[in-house]
Amino acid sequence: MYGYDLVMNKCLRYYGSDNQIHSEIYECRLFGGTLVTINNAIENRAVVQYASDQGQDRIWLGSYCFGNSSSSCYNDDYSDSSYRSKYKSDGKWFENFNNSAYYVVEGSIDEAEIECQKNNGHVVSIHSKQENDFILNRMALVPENVRLGAKRVFNNSYAWADGTLWDFDFRDQLDDMPESLDCLEIFTVHQLWSRTDCDTTASNICKIPLPPIEDNSHCNTTLLMSPSTFTSYGYGMQGLQSPCTWKIVAPGPYQVNLQFLEMRNSSVTVLDASGKLIASVNSTVKVLAESNIVTVVHNGQGTFKASALAF
Repeated sequence: MYGYDLVMNKCLRYYGSDNQIHSEIYECRLFGGTLVTINNAIENRAVVQYASDQGQDRIWLGSYCFGNSSSSCYNDDYSDSSYRSKYKSDGKWFENFNNSAYYVVEGSIDEAEIECQKNNGHVVSIHSKQENDFILNRMALVPENVRLGAKRVFNNSYAWADGTLWDFDFRDQLDDMPESLDCLEIFTVHQLWSRTDCDTTASNICKIPLPPIEDNSHCNTTLLMSPSTFTSYGYGMQGLQSPCTWKIVAPGPYQVNLQFLEMRNSSVTVLDASGKLIASVNSTVKVLAESNIVTVVHNGQGTFKASALAF
């Protein structure tokens, strides 16, 4: 793309320091992009070097924080929307991605599978490029490679230990490892899957499915990230009513666009970040905020259903 440089699989372009952040965001959106986002130490080094090459010692990032903790920060391109920070349990460091928890176990693949099953999981299966990137960026930075939960079942066919479908394949078509090896590992240098021994002691990743989280009204949610749907408390149930407040946010470069889809004998108040009234709603309408933060207040009377979009 004209005027852009390819850095870590991202097209980057520096806009002059005389620009204000809002004009820079606007320029990025014209090309379908956002301000640069950083998800790991490798990307951080690459972006720092790129900024330095432009003669800059500080730049705007495409991240927006709605509070004083890192858990309240979101990337403008939603790249962190399915990532969560690490937490520790029983001496293991866990990472969460897309409703599963992951941690590293040393041993043969059979030993690792036994360990994983103790936590109702299996050695990892991978079903998308996003999950593959997550493994590379969050789980495989210390060892150069980690073994996957795949074993050869026939000639060039493999099966996952957890019995899920083989619906994503990232094997190296020029793999020069011996064809007698029946397992696969992900190698951080070329990011592809290579054949490896099943019996040697190595780093394996356990993948533990997390129980689904009930998503009801989101009543009194402190930060509800758009896009999302929210309803009055007890929506669709008889006799359940309660006042509710929602703080609804969108990533930095976007405005919050509310669409009230159903409104039955009810009304809500929409406020901006400073508490100024944006709209009083008692019918099916759209409300576009001027910023990326709004507060919605419902007194508990009647029912409604609404969606929040980033516009």
